[in-house]
Amino acid sequence: MAINAMSYVANSYCCSANALISEETRRKLIALGIDPATVTSEAQARALIEQVEKAREAKRKEENKKINPEQYEYTKEQNNENTKAVIMTMEYGANINKMILGL
Repeated sequence: MAINAMSYVANSYCCSANALISEETRRKLIALGIDPATVTSEAQARALIEQVEKAREAKRKEENKKINPEQYEYTKEQNNENTKAVIMTMEYGANINKMILGL
């Protein structure tokens, strides 16, 4: 009888601890692949969610930094062409101003 009572108390604690977690937090934990039964409070769950989301964001940023060398060369080439175009436009504008001012 004592073993059954202990099991009941342990099970009740587990279920009541999970009841302290909001449904929204529980869904976020499940979406992140975390078993809601592993946390004991709303604050702990939110901290865990934040930690996992930060880690995922850092991983995404790191992956975005990795750029294909061919893409880098293309980007570098495009930047050079854009710079030349801006310089030519500025020179053209300066020449028009000189013509207008009669210089």
